[in-house]
Amino acid sequence: DDGKSDGSGSGLLADTPGFSKATLSEVRSTDLAACFPEISSVVEKLPCKFSDCKHIDEPGCSVGKDWERYDQYLALLEELEEEEEIMKKKGKFR
Repeated sequence: DDGKSDGSGSGLLADTPGFSKATLSEVRSTDLAACFPEISSVVEKLPCKFSDCKHIDEPGCSVGKDWERYDQYLALLEELEEEEEIMKKKGKFR
């Protein structure tokens, strides 16, 4: 590996001592879609049928599943929803 990007996407990787996992502590599951330009650009042009669409195969969703980071989006959404459920049970939902 020569350390160069293969051009498949953009982003940065940080190797920071003391941090073992990146977190999205300031992002709610309902706001995650706004963090993905792939979703935002589609929804700006053609809004989904329902305003609370999670973009995971709901009827009337204009985004669909056929985009590069869909699997990452699903994994993050699931993680955030699980964290929110735990926090609700503890009475500490952010």
